[in-house]
Amino acid sequence: CGKALLLQHAFASQRSTSVAVINCSAQTNAKHAMQKLTQVCGQPVSTNEGRVLRPRDSERLVLYFKDLNLPHPDKYDTIQLISFLQQLITFRGYYDESLEFIRLEPGRIQIVGSMNPSTTVGRHVLTSRFTAIVRVACAAYPERMQLQTVF
Repeated sequence: CGKALLLQHAFASQRSTSVAVINCSAQTNAKHAMQKLTQVCGQPVSTNEGRVLRPRDSERLVLYFKDLNLPHPDKYDTIQLISFLQQLITFRGYYDESLEFIRLEPGRIQIVGSMNPSTTVGRHVLTSRFTAIVRVACAAYPERMQLQTVF
């Protein structure tokens, strides 16, 4: 229903903001998100408050997860990517492979996701713990008359 186009327009109106897109699939996991963060931010910088990730080429970064509810849950019905994003949002950082806490610089990295209804084939329900800590906006499918007006 044009979610990506609407978001691209909103991102383009932000000054000194870069957008990193992660196209989710059934195999997307936390490692993919960490790799993308490292790709666009570089290595974490050491500060007096610990190691911090900050955008390299712009003032702010939007990390956009397209089709956020596509990753497949494990045998415990947990979606690793969603658990990782929940940790990023709640604690403003994550633990890397060497168990060192990497903080996201406050106010400079924003996480945005889009998805289709979980009733669509291959989609999975997001946990209520995750949806409780994020802002959710719903874009309904346009009606036939609206589409005829556009075209």
